[in-house]
Amino acid sequence: APENLAQNAETSLDRDGNEMSVTTPSVPKPTIRGMQGQTWSETIRTDAQYYEMAFPRVLAVAERAWHRASWELDWTPGEVFDATTGRVPKDELASDYNGFVSALGCREAFKLEKLGITYRVPPPGASIDSSGILTANSEMPCTDIMFSIDEGDTWIKYSSPVGVGVGKVVSVRSTSSNGVLKSRIVVIDEECNDCEYDDDINGEPSILTNNNGGNVNRDPTTPTSGNGGTSTDIQNPGMSFGNNCGKTLLRTSYLGYLFLFGSWLSLLL
Repeated sequence: APENLAQNAETSLDRDGNEMSVTTPSVPKPTIRGMQGQTWSETIRTDAQYYEMAFPRVLAVAERAWHRASWELDWTPGEVFDATTGRVPKDELASDYNGFVSALGCREAFKLEKLGITYRVPPPGASIDSSGILTANSEMPCTDIMFSIDEGDTWIKYSSPVGVGVGKVVSVRSTSSNGVLKSRIVVIDEECNDCEYDDDINGEPSILTNNNGGNVNRDPTTPTSGNGGTSTDIQNPGMSFGNNCGKTLLRTSYLGYLFLFGSWLSLLL
């Protein structure tokens, strides 16, 4: 909600994963004449690195810049927002967000691929229950979820919850619709054992996590896969947490974070 940033406190957490309480300033509503997204480029050395940093985030910035959604509230000086205020219509926010990510994953991503833009593919979230059933989803519809039970030697396409065996360690990743672009690999098991980062799987970067998976705010019991379905959990679509035996992995999802916050704003009064 770029024209009423205070309301984001009701639907988001701060950078440390804590709830916020924000009061709309007692000043007239500012006039916003433009919006910009920041890219810190001091470590970018190639076009591919730039594309991965900028896309698909820039599409989310554009969406927030031109489209005012029904769930964006009017500027009301002195109005307080926090996780309990209940002013933001969550059903409308969920519908708008799911429509956006569906269009992004199932339509706009194809256009980026045709243009040769190597956009970032988000890793899937996954869990293994006590009976050895793997459940996974993705925040970007129409990407394929792949899993491996042999440390990445072979990959199997995930379409619905599947038995992998009790006590198995499973690697999961997402791929673009054309199979060219791949997310980083997430390694999961039923219990967190040594809670250490795994340097690589067959030369690809990965991370060891536990049953919480890589993107637990997308409820893994509501799978999102290549069929275009979307997750229904939007309490905080911008943040992703995995609890590795007390180590909190806080990642900022490019899609959700920018969708809600609109990145940095240029405010010209």
